[in-house]
Amino acid sequence: MDPGPQDRRVLYLQEQHRSSAIWAGNDPGLLDPRRSDTEFNRADGQHIILPARVQQILLRAGFYGVYRVGHIQYDHALISAMVERWRQETHTFHLPVGECSITLQDVAVLLGLPIDGLAVTAPPLDAPPADVCERVLGIRPTAHALRNSKLKLSWIAATFREIPADNADDVVIERYARAWIIQSLGGSILADKSSAFVKVSLFPLLHDLNAVGHYSWGAAALAVLYREMCRGCRIRAKQIAGPLLLLQLWCWERFSHIRPRRVGIIIDEEEAAVYIDRPPHGARWRARFLLDRTPIHVLTYYRDQLDRMRAEQVIQMNLIYD
Repeated sequence: MDPGPQDRRVLYLQEQHRSSAIWAGNDPGLLDPRRSDTEFNRADGQHIILPARVQQILLRAGFYGVYRVGHIQYDHALISAMVERWRQETHTFHLPVGECSITLQDVAVLLGLPIDGLAVTAPPLDAPPADVCERVLGIRPTAHALRNSKLKLSWIAATFREIPADNADDVVIERYARAWIIQSLGGSILADKSSAFVKVSLFPLLHDLNAVGHYSWGAAALAVLYREMCRGCRIRAKQIAGPLLLLQLWCWERFSHIRPRRVGIIIDEEEAAVYIDRPPHGARWRARFLLDRTPIHVLTYYRDQLDRMRAEQVIQMNLIYD
């Protein structure tokens, strides 16, 4: 039996796709999603509450939504099953009920990242990487913390381990906010498979905190996710990076039969009292789950559910959520 596609003029990369190996009995198994954004989001298992002045900067810069979504555990099996359905020829997921994809609107609603504005590009550095780091973060990294034009995320996490008090000097608050954004960019939003470094060429875009929000960080995140899924759907791929939380949240919002059941948002009164604005829609998944109807982290389960998908299980509302 030929699994298809019957016409390979569109899906001309089938021989390189993971589905070919699975059909042939050579299952490549789970992908290893890479991330390094935990240090600035969780401490002792709890969501880190930032001072209101830092939150104000993140709000102005367009990263407040990412902060409010926080650290949600990746479901490796769900991510792997969805990437198996991704086609790099069409940039869509191929499902029994048709094709679909993640859009800029999804990015804005789920993560709150800006999708309008200037393109995020990495201009040539006008100074040595160490000088650029010192200019943006106020601290000069050691030679060991730099690898060519990349900075170790572990150095940022160690250097900015202490959360500044809300009455700290403006310079201290701004430096911490830049470090938080850099950690989020390198550890998740624009992460590569090393998940250990961030490009120093992005730092000049963060120097003027009043201008950071003028960039389309959401478009950059979506482009990175598309690129990573195009690489991850190949037979020999073992790892995948980028804003995979966006993929996971999108699946939970769009596919009713594979989402976990939420039983309560993990936000206490003390935490809620210090927030300065409403969260993006994706923050509702920072919750406790009941797994009586939908197991998670089981690849065979997700494959089976996607194979059996029915049209009524796909939520096609134009992002009008409860």
